[in-house]
Amino acid sequence: MLNILVVDDEPVVRRGLKTIIRWQDYNCSICGEASNGMEGLQKIEEYPPDIVMVDIKMPEMDGLTFIEKAKQKGYECKFMILSGYDDFNFAQKAIKLGVNAYLLKPIEENELIELLLRFQKEIDEDKKRKNVISDGVKYVVNETIKTLMNSKDFDEILNDNYRNCISGYEIFTEFNVAIVKILNATNKSGIDMLNNFLKHEKNVEIYDVNGDIIILFCDSSKKTIDRILYTVNRGLENQFSKKVFIVLGEKVETIKKISFSYEAAKRIIDKQFFYEHLGIVYSEKLSEEQRDDEVSVGSIEYGDAIEKIYISIEMNDVDGVKKIIQDIALIFKRSSSSSERVKGIYANIVLEVLKRIESVYSEIKGAYSHNTIMHAIYEMHNMMEVMNYIVMFADELSQKISSISSDTVIRRIIDYVNRNYDKDLKVETLAYRFNYSNAYLGQMFKNYTGEYFNSYVDRLRIENAKNLLLKGYKASEVAQKVGFKNKDYFYNKFKKYVGIGPSEYKKTYTGN
Repeated sequence: MLNILVVDDEPVVRRGLKTIIRWQDYNCSICGEASNGMEGLQKIEEYPPDIVMVDIKMPEMDGLTFIEKAKQKGYECKFMILSGYDDFNFAQKAIKLGVNAYLLKPIEENELIELLLRFQKEIDEDKKRKNVISDGVKYVVNETIKTLMNSKDFDEILNDNYRNCISGYEIFTEFNVAIVKILNATNKSGIDMLNNFLKHEKNVEIYDVNGDIIILFCDSSKKTIDRILYTVNRGLENQFSKKVFIVLGEKVETIKKISFSYEAAKRIIDKQFFYEHLGIVYSEKLSEEQRDDEVSVGSIEYGDAIEKIYISIEMNDVDGVKKIIQDIALIFKRSSSSSERVKGIYANIVLEVLKRIESVYSEIKGAYSHNTIMHAIYEMHNMMEVMNYIVMFADELSQKISSISSDTVIRRIIDYVNRNYDKDLKVETLAYRFNYSNAYLGQMFKNYTGEYFNSYVDRLRIENAKNLLLKGYKASEVAQKVGFKNKDYFYNKFKKYVGIGPSEYKKTYTGN
């Protein structure tokens, strides 16, 4: 039974299509309908159809845009355009998009039936074409992957018999190799389980190649591959109660190049420490020239990373710490560094940050054993564990600093401001004096006082200016005494906070 989706903004057209023919007589069924292209994209995911009948002119998203976006998402259904416009430009655009048929409204019953029969034949033939992998070819594919693993010259290393067997694969135009690794489980049990999971899948083969469990995808859409890999990952984890690591190699165009797809996956599967936590990994497509191009860990700016982590911890910005750690992890993944070296670098970063915090916050000094931290990191099994440990440790430090700041440090800062309000006070100066970052000090000040630093200082100066004015000082003298170098600026600030100018205020309350 072929599923048909109708996308048309006219309800009368949608109703009419349901009754124009007896769909079941032609092994068809209308599985859903939509009133515009946007809704059509949602329906095409909800009811994956074999055929889509779509109008051209619709609100929100027209038919041609809908088809283009559907194809970009990997949908391989037949598209039949319905239009009341015999427009050559529309037809040209439809042809470029690979539209399978163009019907003018009102729809002729016979013409529709003829198209349905044609589509059904094409779909049946396509299904048969995609099921031609023979046992002999499967064997050769297995041998081909093994043989080509360390060589890319297909023509030199394979004899004519192998080429003849592989000729069956010439009908396919896209291949992907995925490697499946089940931690602490035998390949045989894993392959048996995979065969059971995928027994109804078309053009998907499973092999054991030099100890690697291989899934070979032939002409499989991205959506199909995503679905299968998700099923495999969940199924194997549930069955074995163990971690599963799956890497999909890059797409290649011929069977002769599957070694490139295999190699791309192999490069990542061998770096289990870096990727285990991800479950399913999609390898980046690398050209032959780029395959040996690796990033050096020397490109990491350690001093900059330590500074940023320190500031993030002070700012109680755990997400900021996580972002920095993740950025470093991306470099590690592309480097040739061993897991031990990666652990050592992360441990050194953590300890340098801790030393700096201890130098500023005496309350924290001695609270943590540096050797214990180093040992804990070296005991981690994968990089995600290391990253999680660092983020949790940073969060703990941040909480400790927050409690210290609110009780002691901020009071010291406010006391300093209250005693030195007549000086040239700036956040930058205080940040340097009290060993804080500018941003963190400003935020801490606002959280504790409810005012921004500059507003607090302005208000403090004005309150003291009012007292001095009442004592008989001239406005120009008061401005200097409370820290305003410019009397016009003092006048504007005074009026902003008090509502009247300093001279008027003095006269109002002293009579002078």
